[in-house]
Amino acid sequence: MKIVAFKKRDLFLIFVLLFMVLVGVFAGRVDSGETKQKTPLDRPDK
Repeated sequence: MKIVAFKKRDLFLIFVLLFMVLVGVFAGRVDSGETKQKTPLDRPDK
């Protein structure tokens, strides 16, 4: 029974995912606000 380790790993993964999402959103906002040519992955249409 390694429930504690699983919970710790789950919390760590969730924290990392949330951090990556926050960083991505922040970087996306900054890039879209300052330079729209810096984000070809966000909108490949333009």
